[in-house]
Amino acid sequence: MPLSERFTRLHLETQEIKQALGQTRLLGVPTLQNFSSLNRGQLALADYITSPRNGIELRQAICKVARGAGKTWAVATAYAYLHATDRTWKIFVHSGSFEQARYLYAYYAKFLRDPLLFPEDCFEGEPTRSLTAFKEGGFLKVLPASEKQSRGGHVDICSLDEVVLIKRDLIDAAIPTIRTSKRPTLVLTSTASPKISYRWFIDKWQNAETYGFKRFEWLIAECPWISDQVTSQLRKLFDSQTAIIELEGGIAELKGFMFAGSAIERNTVNPEDSQVWPLPLAPPATNWCVGVDWGFVHPTVYVDLEVRSDIAFVRDVRIREKELLSNVLEEIRTDYRDKELYAGNDGASEIAQLKAYGLRVESVAFSTDKHLLIGELKRRFERDLIKLPDPKQLEKDDPAKANEFRKLIDQLHQYHYDPDSGKAVKGYDDCVDALLYAMKPLCYMKYHGHAHKG
Repeated sequence: MPLSERFTRLHLETQEIKQALGQTRLLGVPTLQNFSSLNRGQLALADYITSPRNGIELRQAICKVARGAGKTWAVATAYAYLHATDRTWKIFVHSGSFEQARYLYAYYAKFLRDPLLFPEDCFEGEPTRSLTAFKEGGFLKVLPASEKQSRGGHVDICSLDEVVLIKRDLIDAAIPTIRTSKRPTLVLTSTASPKISYRWFIDKWQNAETYGFKRFEWLIAECPWISDQVTSQLRKLFDSQTAIIELEGGIAELKGFMFAGSAIERNTVNPEDSQVWPLPLAPPATNWCVGVDWGFVHPTVYVDLEVRSDIAFVRDVRIREKELLSNVLEEIRTDYRDKELYAGNDGASEIAQLKAYGLRVESVAFSTDKHLLIGELKRRFERDLIKLPDPKQLEKDDPAKANEFRKLIDQLHQYHYDPDSGKAVKGYDDCVDALLYAMKPLCYMKYHGHAHKG
């Protein structure tokens, strides 16, 4: 039975029960147009989430539509229906942003105000966006994704709304929360914008059958609340491929990725396996170089490479979010005194200070060298000549360091260029830029047991 029909029956049955109990007060007319206004695709998604099951069955839904096409409204409707019929459902929605969380709860809260669906005495405490709890034990939590919240508790439904905005480590932390449920459900909804977890989302979409997802999408033509005239006007403001993503819900190919995702994953290795991740040696027994990306607005990042037999091992990543540059310089002076540093030339005074300390520092100009540096890093990924430690393997002993490596790997996956200009698109890239600076000596000479100057 479709969800709209089930909602209609629910209202009628609830009204009959109220009348049978002799309640004569005006109960109001349910806003059924909210449910009937769901289009074909929205109803299919909501119906999949809410349909009865036979035994323990993992349901995985993935929805890719244009911005404003109603994916958030569809899942909010489904969750309201589940709680109206069974208030033991435990549902946690991780939203990609605060605004996204606010929208979803606003849609859901419309149903809470219907006494036919939610009597006043069904709640445990005052309903809020962060927690709407029911006396029967169920709840809905809608929050911007955070590591603390992602790892908290066990739920029946884990819903990742606008998932491309959620960092990979938070996705990995959130999904296992449904493992103990007898009705586990994973719901992924997003526009295919090239954001932090774009590649992860598109991989799940394009290989949905392999991963066990049921795909849902619908055309803008099926969304009467979207004006064709306004869409046509907005299309003039975008390049054709951005319009495909944001206005039509498609997957664009305008902006290509610098580094193949499969190559990044292939070169991310188990740091406990000495065959692929040998113990580091101190200089001068081996060759080291450090890339520094200055953080005048963004974080300051250093990436430490050991180069052995032409393989570059990314031994360390340090992200200094709010440190004073004076503290950063002192840390570099103390920890990298015996290594060669390659730093962005936007920090001319900082480089001069490090040289005054006696450190070996070379200034690198992205304006002239970036194409060369990207080419070297790309070559290394393609030929398996660079290795990064798997953050999941670091998590137990050093979660902070695992998080820094995750940020580097996430940024490598996201790093892309604009084919119209052929230039890298600036954004979430501080860690990658530091790694690119460290490529400078590798561009000209190969290390073969002793250091070479470029």
